[in-house]
Amino acid sequence: MRSTESEATEQRERVIAEVVNLEREILRAVRAATAPAWLQLDVTMAQLKALMTVADHGPLAVTSLGHALGVGAPAASYLVERLVQLGLVSRDEDPLDRRRTNVTLTGRGDESVERLRHDGPEHLREWVAHVRESDLDKLRDGLQVLVAATRQSSASRDGQARPDVAGKATTGHGVGRTDCGGP
Repeated sequence: MRSTESEATEQRERVIAEVVNLEREILRAVRAATAPAWLQLDVTMAQLKALMTVADHGPLAVTSLGHALGVGAPAASYLVERLVQLGLVSRDEDPLDRRRTNVTLTGRGDESVERLRHDGPEHLREWVAHVRESDLDKLRDGLQVLVAATRQSSASRDGQARPDVAGKATTGHGVGRTDCGGP
């Protein structure tokens, strides 16, 4: 009896390892396909995080952006200045409080973020279009099972407090979780 349970456990671990390796292969393919869009955007990682945070939560006051990124106002201001120079964001006076400066994506910034986020799914759609009809339902069913498992795992973690863009503790997905879809 013990050996049957042990064999089943070992088999399960082998299948899990195979699934993880297949997922890595898919991610490598996505990274390779989307690399040109990512390499075209000449920003540092800190600037990219700022850009994506503004895209997800903007317009934001410079101080709120700094808080969301875990940096001080001077560092946030420096990041914003570089993004302004690149034409990706603009600084605007807050109409309700002239002492505050809000950061907003420009048209170019919005286009850049959209390109980074949507290149991967477009390639994936193209690849899935090549899947045989007889396998397409199986693929969908398998992915639905995986999505359900991620939601269950996320729900168990959601009880942990995370900072939101205003710096208050919150549950759910904080600003540190940007879906950039890139390498």
